[in-house]
Amino acid sequence: MNIKEIKLINFRNYKEETIVLNEGLNVIVGKNAMGKTNLLESIYCCGIGKSTKTNKYKELIKYVSSLKKSKVKIEVIRGKKHLTFSGETVKLSGTNRYGIGIQLVDHTRIVTKPAVKIDAEDIGGPSAGLMFTLDCYQLFTGKNLSSKKIAGTGTIDDQGKVGMIGGVDKKVIAAGRQGMKVFFAPTDQPAGVKKSETNYAEAVKTAKKIHTKMKIVPVARFEDALNYLEK
Repeated sequence: MNIKEIKLINFRNYKEETIVLNEGLNVIVGKNAMGKTNLLESIYCCGIGKSTKTNKYKELIKYVSSLKKSKVKIEVIRGKKHLTFSGETVKLSGTNRYGIGIQLVDHTRIVTKPAVKIDAEDIGGPSAGLMFTLDCYQLFTGKNLSSKKIAGTGTIDDQGKVGMIGGVDKKVIAAGRQGMKVFFAPTDQPAGVKKSETNYAEAVKTAKKIHTKMKIVPVARFEDALNYLEK
């Protein structure tokens, strides 16, 4: 993708500025604190969806939302066509935020050897991330991690962190009914969630309530589940 023009409105030290770029190499020259890095940061934000100055996307959303109603101009390349769209940010329904309705989507394609195909049937959502990862680990290494009946839940990211999910109490009940011996539950505690409200805490509470002998094992990362099974 080639960027032909950048229009900045209320971004860092730019109140309103339009920068036209040439094809090939563009050299940005200026004195200190003139905004050279801020210009590069604006390009990074458009492509990645977060600032180089923060690794917390919520901070970026908060900043953009604070801009309120602003004029925007977007130029995109679809195939060989160059299209330009102009408009204004609008208040997003049910929130106090403003935006243009574009959401970044990860289109990364991963090729593995041996090949992996997961048939989740009609099940949607990322809550099986941890268990899919354990299954893939067995496939890649040729190891049988356990002879026990194992269940669990939790999202997983590219760093191996296991994330919080919804409906863990129902998953514990279903696993108990199926005779599972171990249930992995995320200890992830996002902002605003009390320790007593984490998946692990709720899973333990539910297990006691239904009087199951199934062991609830806390996991924060993929390695926690792996180490438990390999010990």
